[in-house]
Amino acid sequence: MKFWQFLSKLIFDNRMEAFMYKHGIRLTSFLLAFFTFILIFQNMVEKQQQLPLGTTEQFSLNIVGTSNTKEQLVSELDGIANKYHAVLIKIAIPTDEYKNKKDIIYFGNAMPEKKGIVIQSNEIFWLDSSLTGRLISSKDIGNRPLYGTYAMSGDQALKNEIEKWANNNGIVIEWIKKSPFYEDLYYNLFHFGIGNVVLTAFLLFLSTLVAWFVLHSKSRNIRLLGGVSINKIHIEDTGVIFRLIFPSIMIALLLFWCYVGFTNDMKQIPLLLFSDVFAVGILLILSLIVTYIMSVVVKPKTKYLAKREIPFKRFKQLNIGIRLASILFALLILPAVMSSAYILQQ
Repeated sequence: MKFWQFLSKLIFDNRMEAFMYKHGIRLTSFLLAFFTFILIFQNMVEKQQQLPLGTTEQFSLNIVGTSNTKEQLVSELDGIANKYHAVLIKIAIPTDEYKNKKDIIYFGNAMPEKKGIVIQSNEIFWLDSSLTGRLISSKDIGNRPLYGTYAMSGDQALKNEIEKWANNNGIVIEWIKKSPFYEDLYYNLFHFGIGNVVLTAFLLFLSTLVAWFVLHSKSRNIRLLGGVSINKIHIEDTGVIFRLIFPSIMIALLLFWCYVGFTNDMKQIPLLLFSDVFAVGILLILSLIVTYIMSVVVKPKTKYLAKREIPFKRFKQLNIGIRLASILFALLILPAVMSSAYILQQ
């Protein structure tokens, strides 16, 4: 009787561990996806304010040295926009409402297409729900200043024309350089709080994967003993992990869209659609690659079957790798944390 009680307890404990590790994978993949969507959203908020309406280049103008009137300068900018059928705009921030209002002034006769932004009756609905604004023609610029940051979309000929116009009018022009993708990625992951959370969730996801493979190492050996090929074991286990993480990522996506709709507006969801679906694909592919590599690293071998043991050495190496990655991550974010703390203290 005691033997059967021990056996039933052992089976129950194994099932409970398997249940917990499955939910651990679901939870960590959910957190990884949810905070990834938030990070992407923050980037889109920033990019939308820098390059709205499908613009691709930024430049700043300093008009202190010009002797021409504001009306003449505006008329010449309108002429350049009309000549090249280009989108030429300026983000105008009212001095009395700089915290919660950003207008867009467009040059030329044609109103630009409403790309990547929701505009209704010239009222702008930014992704940042704290902001309001209006789409204004340069003819209605009023007392808004001409100096500041501009954005445009066009070819090199348009850039040359704008530079020529600035030089002829004694205006200092400076093109704002776009940082490469890898620099943006590094900055977002290691200098943003949300990026730090994404990295932490990824490390937790790796840890739960290691625990899952430890728990299933015996069953993997049994399948090998039963004649199942190594490649099939890798594919089957990768498929199991995929079936665990896919629903979690989709639930995270739906909850994030609900969050955006509640805090902002449901009309903003189409703007996020492409980026978020692309992120889902990247997360799934990355998870599958990591799972398959981990399965290969701790693959069952006949020598383990002969000794009736699991590859503890491989699992130990994986744990050491995750610890080293955690230490490296901490060292990389430490300068940013100290800098932010110093700025906050000042």
